[in-house]
Amino acid sequence: DSNVGLIRDLEGRLYRDYYKMVIENEAVTDIRSMVLKLKREFLTFPRQVGWDRDAGGGVNSGSDGGDQSRGHHRGFKSPTGAAQGNFLEAINVTLNVLEKHYMDRDLSRTGNSIVMISPSSGVFRVEDKLAQITQQRMMDNGIGMDMISLSAPPLHTVPIFIHRRPFEVAESYEVPHWMNLSYLGANS
Repeated sequence: DSNVGLIRDLEGRLYRDYYKMVIENEAVTDIRSMVLKLKREFLTFPRQVGWDRDAGGGVNSGSDGGDQSRGHHRGFKSPTGAAQGNFLEAINVTLNVLEKHYMDRDLSRTGNSIVMISPSSGVFRVEDKLAQITQQRMMDNGIGMDMISLSAPPLHTVPIFIHRRPFEVAESYEVPHWMNLSYLGANS
């Protein structure tokens, strides 16, 4: 069944989370080899998860489940925008590894920090409860978070979380002070 593993978000859209750990517990001495590995993964990931491509070779925009009015077939798969992505879920997967740093110390997890690369401008739509849990875990474990954005910086404060609570229409906003955001290529 193609609906197995689908989740409905707060706006009622169906989605399925995909992620892949590319680099973990590696002491990188040659940054070029790491960049090549990341580029290779960025190019192969859409095919691995089965995202549909248009005739021009790019990834179509749309939602999982299809839109008959735009000619998409049922089961159409495409990536979501970075603002709607599984940003907090990815952080929490990493926190699962880092939060037991004091047990079986092997010195591979000292100076704990998370570095995330994202195409986002720094605006994220998040679930209220998951944002609270993530912030608490980051603070309790003293883990730092740096995000590198591949887009241009916006003209407003970032990073910013847009909270939407279940069964509520109103949104609230939060600046997560536990996260440092930098822009690739931005002049200092």
